[in-house]
Amino acid sequence: MNNNKRIDNATKKMADYVKNKGIKISAISSGTGISYGKLSRSFKENRPLTVDEFLLICVFIDLDPNKFKSA
Repeated sequence: MNNNKRIDNATKKMADYVKNKGIKISAISSGTGISYGKLSRSFKENRPLTVDEFLLICVFIDLDPNKFKSA
């Protein structure tokens, strides 16, 4: 159960980062191959990103995944 909470927290942090940087979901979808629908649900409805999706997004936006580590 603790892992799900971390994933949800990471998804929320990623969603906030993407929104604050003005990165379009459609651009992430095109650049990662993750469907727009999945990304939209993750960023707007708190569908947890899978680890693979999270890492693909980090690579696409050129961001170290450790930025999203909990303190």
